[in-house]
Formats: sequence, structure tokens, C-alpha cells
Amino acid sequence: MAKGEGNEPPENLLDRLRVLFGFQATHRKDALPPKTQFSIWYFLIAVLAFSYMQQYFFSGKVETIPYSQFKQYVAQGNLASLSIGPEVISGTLKGVSGQKFTTVRVNDPGLVKELDENKISYSGYFESQLLSTILS
Repeated sequence: MAKGEGNEPPENLLDRLRVLFGFQATHRKDALPPKTQFSIWYFLIAVLAFSYMQQYFFSGKVETIPYSQFKQYVAQGNLASLSIGPEVISGTLKGVSGQKFTTVRVNDPGLVKELDENKISYSGYFESQLLSTILS
């Protein structure tokens, strides 16, 4: 083989590392720039980084309160709005801060009547269990 062809073995440690990590030496005149390779690891790292940032920087702070405290807020009329789900109740307190909260739903047949008496806006929602069923 003639010196300068692409099939010769690497001569020093730096060349060996470049070959190991997929980089080509660029000191040859006829050398092409290294190809950009897509790696699934880059994609997974980006998804994890985005979910971390979303969880800690973009979502508002939600306080979990006991159901008894929620009932006190209902009686005092301190609730701006509510979403009642099959397992949790989430909402916003009245006031400047508009603090968001959540509580575990308890079987309380008189809750809707109390909300209507205190003129608190509420709505219901359904939590789809499809994703958790598929993953399990």
C-alpha cells in the first residue's frame, strides 16, 4: 500500500481515538469532512432534558391540601374555580396569587350542593387510563 491511502492502520494514539469515535483525520488533502451521524442517545437525552425543564421551570407550583382544608375553602367561598376528576379535585384559590391546589377526592354526595350554594364555578373531567393500561 502506498502511504496516504485510507486503509492504513492508525500510527499514533490520537489517530486511534479519532477512528474509535468515528472522526477522520483532516490533515489529508483528499479527505472528506466527517459524516454527521444520528444517534438515538442524542434524541433520548434531548427528550429527558426537555421533560426535566418542563417539570421544574414551566409548570406552576401546585399545593396538595387535605380534603378537610378544601371543605373549609368551600365553606368560606375562597375558591375561584374547580375541576373535579374521578380521583382528584384541583382548583385555584381566590386572591392575588391565584394559588393552585389539588386534593384527593372523597366520596361526598353533598359536595355539588355546597358548591352551588357558595356559587363556586366547577367542572368535571375524565382521566383516560389508556396509556397506563398499555404501559402495564
